[in-house]
Amino acid sequence: MPQNSFVLPEAFSIPTMPAVANRISTMLQDPNVGLREVAAVVAQDAPLAAKVLKIANSSFYGLRERCMSTQQAASILGIKVLKNVVLQAAVIRQFDHLKGSGIDLNDLWRHAIVTAQTCAFLTQRAQRKILISAEEAYVCGLLHDLGQVVMIDNLKDFYVKVMKRAKSEHIPLFLAEQQALGFTHADVGGRVATMWGLPQTVVHAITLHHGPDAEAAREPVVSLILCTNLLVERVSAGNAAAASGLFATPIARPLGINSEVETAAIEFVAGALKAVEI
Repeated sequence: MPQNSFVLPEAFSIPTMPAVANRISTMLQDPNVGLREVAAVVAQDAPLAAKVLKIANSSFYGLRERCMSTQQAASILGIKVLKNVVLQAAVIRQFDHLKGSGIDLNDLWRHAIVTAQTCAFLTQRAQRKILISAEEAYVCGLLHDLGQVVMIDNLKDFYVKVMKRAKSEHIPLFLAEQQALGFTHADVGGRVATMWGLPQTVVHAITLHHGPDAEAAREPVVSLILCTNLLVERVSAGNAAAASGLFATPIARPLGINSEVETAAIEFVAGALKAVEI
């Protein structure tokens, strides 16, 4: 297991889990709490409720009729899916203040959401047991790059320059981060997930989503996030051909994803990138 022993700069701030997501997570540990109570908590925050309904009504969930209330969304989606929808909406809203920071936040969130959706898609179709549910895989995908947002929030222009350098020199962002800072967004994301009390499988997948490859090959969850992240990146860049074959590599062997499922995933990503709601 990664130890997250890197040293953050002095005064570097790790955000707390959004209050509403934390409250719902706590509520769901009580067997006496049901859909109605959870939906009522979301409904108390009108802007959040509107965002939750926007996500719930997106094409990803394929609902037959449009949800008009959080109660309706809860009853149709189910409590586990609703929890993820709330987490997605709340996390994005928590960093709204970073708009105009020099980074296209919508592009970053689009990548995170589509990665989350694709992780869930592949978890349901993998031939081997991944050891997590589709809902948990969604959380891994959604938060895998959260460290980038936290680093923008803390390091401001310095980190923006690191990101721009990586892009202009065509080097992976995590390598540019390591060279400039001594740690990466994957390290920071793992630290956030730990502080939020997320399952160790989620922490591990986020921390190792850029490798090392040997670790990914040993753990299906890590392999899933690493390969799905690459798949979404390559399809987003218009290079679906480079995305083909990712799940035939030794890293992805623990997943048992065949070529037909991989092709379906590539098509899924292409469609999701156009339809995603932020």
